[in-house]
Amino acid sequence: MSGSLPTDESAAAGAAAPFAIITGMHRSNTSLLARVLNHAGLAVGDQLIGANEFNPYGHYEDDPIARWHKEVLARRGLGWRVLTDPRIRVDPEEFQGAVRYVEARRARASGPWGFKVPHAVLALDAWARFPEARFAFIFRHPREVIGSLLRRAGIQLYYKPYYPGQAMRTYVVYNRLIRDFRRAHPARSYLIDNRDLLVDPAGVVAHLSERLGLGALSLREGGLVDRGLTGRTHGGLPELVAAGLSRARAPKVVYRELVALSDSAGR
Repeated sequence: MSGSLPTDESAAAGAAAPFAIITGMHRSNTSLLARVLNHAGLAVGDQLIGANEFNPYGHYEDDPIARWHKEVLARRGLGWRVLTDPRIRVDPEEFQGAVRYVEARRARASGPWGFKVPHAVLALDAWARFPEARFAFIFRHPREVIGSLLRRAGIQLYYKPYYPGQAMRTYVVYNRLIRDFRRAHPARSYLIDNRDLLVDPAGVVAHLSERLGLGALSLREGGLVDRGLTGRTHGGLPELVAAGLSRARAPKVVYRELVALSDSAGR
């Protein structure tokens, strides 16, 4: 699939310029995608959450909208780790928080803008209410995502033997929601395998900005992809467990479905 958005989609957005929602399953390189797009000219927020040991270059996540998502989940007794499709319905009062955020960001924007929040996968129906919203999804092989989550859990794995299974189920829930949204809204979404971003970030930026009508984003700066970080191999228990879980039917099937639906072939 290539080219810009259809005329009817553009007309539906009215005078409001498109904005980008960058999202995907946790540990799927959403931060890297947001970092690359930010350096290409897409403003991703004013109060960005800083770096930590798991995201040494920063999360590129705007704190106000990250907190909004977490509060919506918390009111339903949920966190980011969901084991079944939550089918969240954002109520009118909650939705006004998203409206205020969009209006404030739009008023300050002097060019293309958006935000990155992995939790947004759980609230896609709410964000789809904005006709000018465009969705930049990134996905990653289940072995790599589950392995990253288990490494992050560290010593807790020995005390929480159920956690690996939960990590796998959460991977499936998030990526099925992305799959379903992509099928329902192909003209409003861009779906990329993280490996394409690692190999050709400038090409991804050019294709994504054209597909989503975000303006002339252009990546002229190199060195944003840290091969020592993203290409690192690990050993030990987390990798062994992740390798086994990634061969289960559910994560394997949804990953293949996303590959088939992705924009990678059109680049």
